[in-house]
Amino acid sequence: MAQEARNRVFPYRSEEAVLVLSRHLNEEIVIAGTIRVKIVEITGSRVRLGIEAPQEVPVVRLEAMNSRPQHIREILPLVNFMRKAG
Repeated sequence: MAQEARNRVFPYRSEEAVLVLSRHLNEEIVIAGTIRVKIVEITGSRVRLGIEAPQEVPVVRLEAMNSRPQHIREILPLVNFMRKAG
């Protein structure tokens, strides 16, 4: 199957789209040249990801981000910046 056919963009919301990629165990994708996402384990329907990103890039599960109070979400970039500077 051609690469273009395998990496399709599917509508997620009316104004957004999601790129859907197929990966096998130990394969990686790179985002913006600095963020690496690797498939580290596949067990049944669960997939474990390893994410390597610069310290100033917050990596948070969506459900955890949505459960945090707004003031915590607003200061996260500052906390990450201070951690890098310190």
